[in-house]
Amino acid sequence: MVDNLANLEERLPPAQLKKEVLILGGGFSGTKLASFLARHDVKVTVIERGEKQDSYFCLDDKTFLRSDLVPENVTFLPKSTLVKLSGHLGSFQATITTEGNRVVIEPSVIVIATGYSKKKESTFLPPGKTIFLEELAELLKESKAESLTFKGRKIDRISFIFDQVNDDIKIPFFLLFKTLLSLKSRFSCETYVFCKDVKVSFPSGERLYRKAREEGVLFFKYEDFPAFSDEREDFLITWEEKGRDPSLSVNLRSDLLVIPEHIFPGDASSLSAITGIPLNKGGYLMEDNPQFLSILTNRKGIYVLGGCHFPHLFTEVEKLAYATATEILKLFYGDTYHPSFPLAQVDPQKCALCYTCVRICPHKAVTIEKYAERNIYYIKGNSLSWYAAYIERMACFGCGICIAECPARAISFIEDEVKQ
Repeated sequence: MVDNLANLEERLPPAQLKKEVLILGGGFSGTKLASFLARHDVKVTVIERGEKQDSYFCLDDKTFLRSDLVPENVTFLPKSTLVKLSGHLGSFQATITTEGNRVVIEPSVIVIATGYSKKKESTFLPPGKTIFLEELAELLKESKAESLTFKGRKIDRISFIFDQVNDDIKIPFFLLFKTLLSLKSRFSCETYVFCKDVKVSFPSGERLYRKAREEGVLFFKYEDFPAFSDEREDFLITWEEKGRDPSLSVNLRSDLLVIPEHIFPGDASSLSAITGIPLNKGGYLMEDNPQFLSILTNRKGIYVLGGCHFPHLFTEVEKLAYATATEILKLFYGDTYHPSFPLAQVDPQKCALCYTCVRICPHKAVTIEKYAERNIYYIKGNSLSWYAAYIERMACFGCGICIAECPARAISFIEDEVKQ
């Protein structure tokens, strides 16, 4: 079908991309990315479930706008939700409900930055003597007294219980170290931390951990969750310390238990069904792939940023936002976009409409006749036409899965025909 490179270039002309981006989520990552793109003359639409954004837009890296203002080139839609998505890189059609109305936006690129959700669960701990980590941080911030009190009781011994939830997330440990240092600098409390492992794989993590130990914080590692005996004034913690003789249990008394909030993916499952982006084992969007940057997905033109992919610290999210902006600006560089090779194509004379390629394509690059959507191939010089599978070059990754699985051998790489 393709005789030489000249015919190939004629058949695959470069695409025109509108500099329009849709960002789902008005939190820190979404507003950071929108502000950066707006400064490079990209038209950005930000949709947010809530009534207002959770962070501030900025004119540059240091100048932030008031909460009721947005930068030029940015449209902010509160109380909005994505309900349907079709199309591909350069011509997405996103159906959005905004304040009871349905609107269709046609961006070239989509970024999912919906973040994560948090909930408070403490069913396994004694009530009345348990507080969540963020609540304790707020309590320390507001307290002006010389001694720490909780619900009218003076607190002399505090125990932090970690790794029952969020055992692979480091955000709670970052907040833990900050809280410990604030606690030890202001109050003379005995402080204990129970965890399976101490997570310090973030900037200054090792330094904060050493500082906490120097201030007198005791860290205990366990394999089996400690047992709690609630008594009148305090409670008794019993556990088997990791690495020691399991027959030797350890007892310790405490006045207050502190646990982290449970971090979970939020509405990732519904977004996965709409966008076709798979969930990883933790329920967040997009499986880890060593061949991809963490912001890339299985679909060209759709990116994941921040907590919807995995909970990150603010410093990490900021770097990821710049990385996402760079990838998007690369698409918009120049006047046209040239799809990268290799690209697959269907020979309509061999296609049997078996739907095998449609089912197995992980990139949503293959379509076929369905309802009003018709992919009609025409033979030059002949008025005959028929329906067949169609591979959208703007969505194709050139992975070759469809080529290997096609039972009719109707799919091949375009470059292979040029070489022949």
